Amino acid sequence: DSLPGWFECPEFFPIKSPSTGEDLMLLYGGYHSPQGTPDRIDFNSCYQLGRFDGKKFTPVSKVRKAHQGPSYYAALIFANEAKGRHVMMGWAQGTRFPGEHFNQCGTAPLLLQMKALGGADALCFEPVEELNALREKPLVQLSNVSVAEANSKLASLKKDAALDVVLRVRPTATGSASVTVRSIEFSYDAATKTLKRNGQATALHPGASLDARILIDRGIVESFWNSGEAAYTIGSLHTDNGPALALAGDAIIEELTIYPLKDIWKK
Repeated sequence: DSLPGWFECPEFFPIKSPSTGEDLMLLYGGYHSPQGTPDRIDFNSCYQLGRFDGKKFTPVSKVRKAHQGPSYYAALIFANEAKGRHVMMGWAQGTRFPGEHFNQCGTAPLLLQMKALGGADALCFEPVEELNALREKPLVQLSNVSVAEANSKLASLKKDAALDVVLRVRPTATGSASVTVRSIEFSYDAATKTLKRNGQATALHPGASLDARILIDRGIVESFWNSGEAAYTIGSLHTDNGPALALAGDAIIEELTIYPLKDIWKK
C-alpha cells in the first residue's frame, strides 16, 4: 500500500485507543502534505491512527503533529523492549558541544503513550522512568509559593548544571505563566490554554494547573508539558544568554522540585 506524504524513518506498531478501546496501528514518521492540501503539514514528527488488514492501512484519524521539535528528528523505537513499552529516541539535530569529540547527540529515551485529551486520542512523550535513577538530592523543593519566592531560589542555579525540573503551575483563570531556560522561553496562556514558543503555538488540554518536566544539560534542553501532550527538544548551550531557569506570570507555583543529575560518563 502506498502512503503519499510520509518520509524518513517510519515506525508502525499496534496501540489501543484510550477513547474507544479499539486495537489500532500507529504510523509515525516525517510528513509533507501534498501541494494544494488545506492546512498543510510539513513536519519531521507526525502520526496517524488506523486499521491494518495485513496489506492496506485505513486511517481513522488525521495526520497530526507528534513531538514538537525543533531538534527532534529521525526518531526510532527500541525493538522488543523488555517491559513491552514503546520507547523512542530521536536524533537531536542542530545540537553542538564545543570541545567534545562528537557532533550532535541522541535525545533522552521517551515513553510513548496514547492518552484521551481534548476529545481525541493524543500521542504523548515523557522521559522513561529509568532516568529517575540519575537524580540526586534536590537543590530546590517548593510548594504553593509565589513566582517571586520561586525565583529567589532559582537565582543561585548554575547554568552549566545538568538538572531535572518538575514543575506544576496554576495561573489565574485569565492569566499567563512563562518559563525561561537560557534564551528559550515558553509562555502559557490560561484563557486559551495555548503554549507558545518562538512563534510556535500548541493547544493543550490541562485542568486548572499545568505540569511540566524539563531536562537541562550543557548543550540541550528537553521539555514535556501536560503529561507529555507537548514535547520539545531544543539545542541550547549553557553559555547562551539568559538565566539557568526563571519563572514569570500571574500564577501560583504549586510544585517546583529541581534535581541535579549524575554524570553518565564513565571516569
